[in-house]
Amino acid sequence: MSVVANWVEQGLSRRDFLKQSGALGLGLGLSSLLSFPGLAAACGMDTSSKAKNSSEIPLLSPLGVQDFSGLKDRVSKITWPQLCQHIGLYEGYVKKTNDALTQLATARTTSDYSTARTLQLNHSFARNGAILHAAYFNNLGEDQPTIGPLTAKLIARDFGSEAAFWGELMAIAKAMRGWVIVGYSTAENRLVHHGLDAHDGGSPLASIPLLVLDVYEHAYMIDFGTNRAGYLDVFKASIRWGVVEDRLKQALAVANTLNHHPVV
Repeated sequence: MSVVANWVEQGLSRRDFLKQSGALGLGLGLSSLLSFPGLAAACGMDTSSKAKNSSEIPLLSPLGVQDFSGLKDRVSKITWPQLCQHIGLYEGYVKKTNDALTQLATARTTSDYSTARTLQLNHSFARNGAILHAAYFNNLGEDQPTIGPLTAKLIARDFGSEAAFWGELMAIAKAMRGWVIVGYSTAENRLVHHGLDAHDGGSPLASIPLLVLDVYEHAYMIDFGTNRAGYLDVFKASIRWGVVEDRLKQALAVANTLNHHPVV
């Protein structure tokens, strides 16, 4: 069952649909962002379910509790130590997200607004960090090297050519300190590039992530040193385009629901 169909079956209101689909933010509700194969067990990562605690506070579960062992074999160009170190950072963001959520519940009930404000900012930073890392790892591999037909169609429509698409993406990747996101804007009904210096700095509204690229130094320093261009070349050759195509289809389903008419 598709994500959209599942929401409809649950009888979600339009407001809840918007909230879960992420049409007003980073697309947090798209299941493909948080379900990916990989290497958690081999890296010693805790993949136990942490969906809720005793107070029924909705918490973030690491990696959607998916088996993470297959990523090593799919990404031979990026070394195992690099991936394990990077995934350790991801696990930290999941923990920080859940810590902030738990503390926020107390701060709100005690009307400690100064603490609540700080925790809210901490939560946004950590949660975006967790979600963006999950999306990045999920679109990384060597088993889906061909751009999907729908993705190719929209690249041609919205950028004029694949060369123009890559030229803009790589220019942003060399300029930013944190992230590059290829998103589908439900406000503009088109593909867009976004550059972020931090997890919560410049995060685009009404844009659902399709392809996520981590350009923080921790993503490549072990393998590439300061050679970011070399890392970008490997990333470009290691995109799982089937994942991107699936995300695009889900984004278009959301956009069609919001606009009440076909957008492609």
